[in-house]
Amino acid sequence: VRELWLGASTSPNHWVDIEPALEQKIAALRHHESALSLQPPDDRKTQADLLFKRGMALRSLGRWEEALGDWREALAAYEERGDAEAVGRIAVDITQQLLWGAHFVEALETSRRGLIALGERTTADRCRLHASGGATLSLAGSYAAGDGMITQALAIAHELGDEGLKAQVLTARTTVHWAYRQVREAVGPGLTAAELLRAEGDLWDLATLLGFVEQCLTYMGRLDEVAAICEELEPLANRLGHMGGLLIVCRDREVRELLAGDLDKHEEIANSDLDLCRSADLPWISRAYTALGFNHFCRGRWEEALESFQEAVRLEPPGFWAGTDWSCLFLAKAYMGDRKAFLAMLEQRRNSLPRPGQPSTLGAQAVLIAAIEGLAVLGEGEEAGKLYPPVLDQIERGVVTPPPLFVLCQTVAGIAAAAGGRWDKAEEHYQEALRQAHELPHKIAQPEVRRWYARMLIDRDAPGDRDKARELLTEAIAMYREIGMPKHVGMAQALPGEATL
Repeated sequence: VRELWLGASTSPNHWVDIEPALEQKIAALRHHESALSLQPPDDRKTQADLLFKRGMALRSLGRWEEALGDWREALAAYEERGDAEAVGRIAVDITQQLLWGAHFVEALETSRRGLIALGERTTADRCRLHASGGATLSLAGSYAAGDGMITQALAIAHELGDEGLKAQVLTARTTVHWAYRQVREAVGPGLTAAELLRAEGDLWDLATLLGFVEQCLTYMGRLDEVAAICEELEPLANRLGHMGGLLIVCRDREVRELLAGDLDKHEEIANSDLDLCRSADLPWISRAYTALGFNHFCRGRWEEALESFQEAVRLEPPGFWAGTDWSCLFLAKAYMGDRKAFLAMLEQRRNSLPRPGQPSTLGAQAVLIAAIEGLAVLGEGEEAGKLYPPVLDQIERGVVTPPPLFVLCQTVAGIAAAAGGRWDKAEEHYQEALRQAHELPHKIAQPEVRRWYARMLIDRDAPGDRDKARELLTEAIAMYREIGMPKHVGMAQALPGEATL
């Protein structure tokens, strides 16, 4: 934590004041601890107030679980006293903090306690509880119910005429749009809300919002805008002790090294991600194991990749994220030739695969991407072809390079189209994928698109297709070798059949 705080002082972004320094935060924590030790046990109101303040100090130091412990105790004390306003106020903070820990059941229960205490009065905290409760429902998988609560929250904010409150509600809605990969819906309103939060000085919610907007921009391939947001987010998150914001910045660096094809740096940052999640006790540690697994996979260390993916699945959080890490283990089974396991896993998730025009979680969409590629790897072309409409829906929604492996949606659409015999459509997708891979640039996607494009040409076998396939595979092999992907070299060399390289 000390290194994170001190590192903020060297940030090139100076609009955020880095003070008060870490030592002042520690001093504030000690002050609250001392005050608590002097309180008589029967003065529950003062004790609850101090517990809340100590929790805020702990949160600013990145000690989130300890902060929650203090806030839970304070909430119970306020409820004992019948202090409805205090119950509503602290329930907002607890609910939002629980969401970062993927504690959806407790978050929903806490928001309910706050709403019961406040009753039907029209207050800012009732608005915030509708927003955070709605976000909780949606992130847990109940999109429509959650969206309804957020809509109610927005109506309350308009009734109160509070622009800062409106921005907080939009932060909740942006979070949900991110969790359902509704990237266009997230970015525009999210950037508008960010301006309002800056004007209000609401820095904690600003850090939260910037993190989710940043991820949506990454999925859209708008990397220059991502860099600008991270330049603002990193010192802000350092100052506030916002471990979620710091994690998002770390993962942005990891994705950038992946796109650059630098597997050494990618592995180094993925390990830093792992350390950060461990130190802050964040449930999103599963994503760090997935990143390490994919690094092993690219390097041709498939057994090590399998172990990392299995650990990621063991730790995978529930709700909207479920399936995100699982999808990588799923795909690895196909590449390792375990047809029986892959098809059995597909049956487990078939009913939850996305449908065009309907909201679907990040996890469900990750499974879709893996299912298409895995089915094609195993020669199950007919089944892969059936999944073309939902991946096309993702492209139409603006998704370019989705998590967790950041493949290009156009490549996956090409695979599905080719599997269904839509040759012209497949070629259009592959050509667009090639353009994106070089414009972003995405160094790992560059040979991957070529490998799949060549496979389509070989399968179509029209005049000139094999010559074009040979050219693409020659380029892909050179690119794989440069990155350090030996098994992918072998897969590319095995493709042409009689058109041997």
